[in-house]
Amino acid sequence: MVLKKKKDQQYLISSAVNELGHQFRYSNLLYWAKCKGISPNLIEIELKKLIKKGLLKANIELRCPKCGAHLGDFGNFSEIPEKITCIDCGRKWIKGLDLKDSLEINLATTKKGKKFFRCYYSWDIFTTRRKNIIERALQPIFEREKSKH
Repeated sequence: MVLKKKKDQQYLISSAVNELGHQFRYSNLLYWAKCKGISPNLIEIELKKLIKKGLLKANIELRCPKCGAHLGDFGNFSEIPEKITCIDCGRKWIKGLDLKDSLEINLATTKKGKKFFRCYYSWDIFTTRRKNIIERALQPIFEREKSKH
C-alpha cells in the first residue's frame, strides 16, 4: 500500500508541472504539494530525478531584501557574485549576509521536458498535425472525384 501511495504522489508532481506551467517557482510547487498532501521530502527527491533526467532546469533568482528589485538569475551558487548593488534602492547586497533572505529557486521545463509532460505544445505543431489528419481523411474522397472527371 505504501508503494502505491508513493507512485500516486509521483504522478501528482507531474500534474503540478502541467498545472503550474512551463516556468514556476519552487515555493509555488511546495504550496501546491501542501494542498495535495504531498511531503516536501518527496518533492525534493522527485525534482532531483527530473533535473537529472534533463526534464527540468533550475536557476536561482536574487531579489533585493529591501525593495524586492530583481538582482539577477544564476545557474548555480558559484556564479553568484559576493556583492551586488541594487540599481533601484542603492542597497549593497552581500552574499554571506543576504543570500538566505533574497533567493528564490525557479524551475522551467526543458524542450525534452515539454514533450515528457505533454504541456505547451506549439500551436503550429498542433495545426500541422490536424491538417495532416484531415488531408489523409479527405484523400480518398478527392481521388474518387478525380476519377469521375
